Formats: sequence, structure tokens, C-alpha cells
Amino acid sequence: MSRLSIPWLEMAFLCLLAAGLAYAGNLLRPEPLPLWADYFQTKIAETRAKGLGAVSIAEAKRLYDAKSFLFIDAREPDEFAGGHLPGARNIPFETAYAGLDSVLDYIPKRQALVVYCSNAACPKSRDLGEQLKFLGYRDILIMSEGYDAWAAKGLPTEAK
Repeated sequence: MSRLSIPWLEMAFLCLLAAGLAYAGNLLRPEPLPLWADYFQTKIAETRAKGLGAVSIAEAKRLYDAKSFLFIDAREPDEFAGGHLPGARNIPFETAYAGLDSVLDYIPKRQALVVYCSNAACPKSRDLGEQLKFLGYRDILIMSEGYDAWAAKGLPTEAK
């Protein structure tokens, strides 16, 4: 073996040893950390950290059926026109910085809101929720899984 390859083998061995020790240490914890984070659960945790509530599709459907929450679609108008929850209002996130106050004149501050976007990877619903909170709305929930998951479950949708 050449002298150059020995340090690489040593480094590889040390990396594997460190990973093994970390794994073993995690197993010894009273509450071991998961090896892989669930992306959706991570997004819910981020949303709650921002002071906004998060709801699953099942919870959102219950709120939708109760008609106690107004659903806000944070997607672009063309996406909204392609399909949205019946009765939802389209407030694209981009309007949050361009006259959102005038767009919201018809929604009382005491109105409970569920904000959604396309899917869990779309940050617009959380960003719009933060802006709405800043503007004085207090009861704001984020449907993190978004419209795509709602439609995939066969729940009510409509197109403009």
C-alpha cells in the first residue's frame, strides 16, 4: 500500500468510529432522537415556533365543516384559479408587502383564519400568517400540508 492511502483509511475509520459512538450514545438517552426527521413534523414545529398554530388536513377539514374559520389561500392567483378550497379567499403572499391592509379591510380582526399554500415545502402560508399576526389577527392556523394534500385526499375543491 502506498503511504498516501494510509491516512485516508485512518480518517475513514475514525469517521465510522465517531458515527458508531454517536449512534450508541443516542440509544442510551432516555428519549433517543430520531435518526431521520419527518419533514412535515419539522414544518409544524417551525410554524409553532413563530407563534402560529398548525393544523393537519384532518383538523382543517373539521374546522372547514364547522364553518368557524375563514380559509386564506396564499398562492398566486393563477394557482388559486386552478383549484382551491370552496369559500377560500386568495391573498397572495406578495400582497403582504404591497397594500395588504386594503385587501384585508373586509376581514374583521377577530375572524379566525386558516392559511394554506401548495404543500409543506411552500413557505408562503407561514410567511403570510406572520404578516397577518403583525397586522393584528390573533387566531391564525397554518395548514402546513397545503392544498395539494387536501385535494389528494378527495376533499372539496373548486376552480374559478
